[in-house]
Amino acid sequence: TPDRAIGLDELSQELRGDPRPKIVVGDGGRLCAEALAAAGVACRLAPPHLLMQNAMSVALEAEDLAQAGKLVTAQALAPVYLRPPQAERLRREKLAESGT
Repeated sequence: TPDRAIGLDELSQELRGDPRPKIVVGDGGRLCAEALAAAGVACRLAPPHLLMQNAMSVALEAEDLAQAGKLVTAQALAPVYLRPPQAERLRREKLAESGT
């Protein structure tokens, strides 16, 4: 699927009938794995050394792209945020509370 932010209930419904193995990763991995298991979706948490993203993963992907001749400029790189950063959410809450 495209990158998106969805709730664990919706994710559980989507994955319930999917027979493929599921490995959960990321900073919310433990929470997600527990919720999926509680919803009857078989999955497993990635091993500790693979659970979180790291710079080495980015470097290895960059190496593969370079070997394939698919280099891009630094300006062409952009992060994909599925939700606003925490600082932005807190700023909006503070502004809403102050009425501005």
